[in-house]
Formats: sequence, structure tokens, C-alpha cells
Amino acid sequence: MEAVCHFLRKFSNTWQNECHELAEQALAELELEETFYPEMVEIMDQLAYQRWHKGKVDEALKILELSDSYREKNGFTQKQSWGIMTRAMILWNKGEYLNAMEEMRLGLKRIEATGESEGVLRWVMGVMYYDMKEYELSIENYLHTLKECEWDEYLEFNCFAYTCIGLGCAFKGQGKFSDASSYFIRALNKARENELWMEESRVLYEIGILESELGKFESARKYLTESFEIRQKYNNVFSSISNLVALGELAHKEGDLQQAESFFQKGVDSANLLGSIPKMELCHRKLSDLYKSKGDFEHALKHLERSNELGVQLKKELQSDKFREVRKVVF
Repeated sequence: MEAVCHFLRKFSNTWQNECHELAEQALAELELEETFYPEMVEIMDQLAYQRWHKGKVDEALKILELSDSYREKNGFTQKQSWGIMTRAMILWNKGEYLNAMEEMRLGLKRIEATGESEGVLRWVMGVMYYDMKEYELSIENYLHTLKECEWDEYLEFNCFAYTCIGLGCAFKGQGKFSDASSYFIRALNKARENELWMEESRVLYEIGILESELGKFESARKYLTESFEIRQKYNNVFSSISNLVALGELAHKEGDLQQAESFFQKGVDSANLLGSIPKMELCHRKLSDLYKSKGDFEHALKHLERSNELGVQLKKELQSDKFREVRKVVF
């Protein structure tokens, strides 16, 4: 089973369907045994990761709960970072910021106690800081992960490209477009070298966004569409919402309001399906702007009210005393 775990650790972002099937088969075989094998929890964590990327977030969280119960029952404390990362990112993407932060607080304590690499969790912290628009701290954490990639084989294979993407986004947020472009190119080269479709689709998306901000709309559409097609091929519903919004924005800028509406509405439908409050808020806000430009103020107000309602919910999470307290401990 160690060979199975090695395959899952290394190729979890490359051959997702194969890893999903392999994890299911291996777990079924191990569950027939009466003896506890440490590989069981690692395979569970990997299976949860794959379910998450297939948009089955509730199933992923249930698998992680089962993995935790096996760990507690059998006193197995090693190799926890992948499961912690998966749960924290699911909660963060759903807009459950406090729960995600609490997961990171407890997770980092467990990791520190076992001496396991912090690389994956520092990448998560880079994502969180970026979303909070604290770009300098985001860059600091991403650079920490990039440093660990130099000696960790699995981290280098699976996180190097994503970390470069994160750095590119943070530098773009600071208006440093040359630095952003440089990291995006590094990420694209690594993604294609290792056949990492998730990373390739993400960096193509980010390049498309950068091109749009620079006013290069035709080039932006090319990159965004290529990214969207990859994500659709692998049924990556959550990430595809970002493409729908970006393509809708392009159509809106160019005056194709019907196509823009179609993109934004598909984004709302997907966000509702996944229960992602941040994505729902974004799509309703874009629809409100669109209807306002069409002179349809009734629908504009309807979507604005929904966007504001969701936005208040998110702000309550981020501005709560509990969130600030946990954040101080984590970061």
C-alpha cells in the first residue's frame, strides 16, 4: 500500500480520475482487514481531496471526519497536512472563514508537534492572505512554500506551480505586473512539464485576467476560454465559475449583454449548487451591474439586494471578534 500512497501523493493533481479510482479500490481492500494500517488515513485524505475537486464537498468533509476518527482511535499522528489543507480550503471557499481559520489553528499545532513539513499549510495561508488583500503577507507565506519545494519531492511536484501562481496573483494585486507575469510563466512551464491540468487551467485563467486588465481583450478571451475548456473537461465546477464571471465581464465590456447575462447566470447556478457564498455574492453583484446597464432596474435591485445580503454574511465572519482572535493565534 505504500506504493499506492506514493502514487497518490505524487499524481493527485495530474491523473485525478485514476487517483480517485485507485484510492477507492485501495480503501475498500484495507477496510476488509481487521488490522489498522496507517495508509488508510492517508488514502482517505487523498480520496477526500479528489471528491472536493469533483465538486462533492459534503462527501469530502465526511471522508475527512472518518479519517480523523481513525487517527484518534489508533493514535496515528503523521501525514496530516493534506487532510488539513483540504478541509480548510473547502470551508474557506464556502465562506466559512472562521471555521477555516480554526482548522488552520488546530492543524498547525498538530503539525508542529509531529515535525511534519508546513509547506502545504503555508500555501493555504498564502491563499487566505491574498483573499484578504494582504499581499505582502501572502507573498511571505508563498515564498516559504517555494523554499520547501527545493527539498520536498512531493511538494515540488504538486505545489511549485500553484505557489508561483499565488505569487503572480499577489504581485498583480500590488500592481507589479512584470513580476506577476514572470511567476505566471514559471507556473505555466512547470504545469505543462508535469502535465498538471489544474495548475495549467488556473494560470491560463490568471494570464487572461492580466491581459484583460491591460486592455488586451481578444488575448484575454483566448486564455480564459482555453482555461474554461480544461476545467469543463475535468468537471471542475468550482473553478469554472471564475471563468464564467471573467468571460461575462469581457462580454459586458464589449456590449454583448445577452452573452454576459448567460455567463453570469450559469455562474450563479453553479455557485448555488456548491453552496459557495463568496461565488454567489460575486455573481449576483455582476448580474446587478449588468441589468443596471440595460436599464432593467427591477432586476438590478433584486440581484443587488441578494449580493448585499450575502456580502453582509461574509463580512460578519471576517470582522467577528472570534475570527480576529483565532487569526492572531494562526498567523
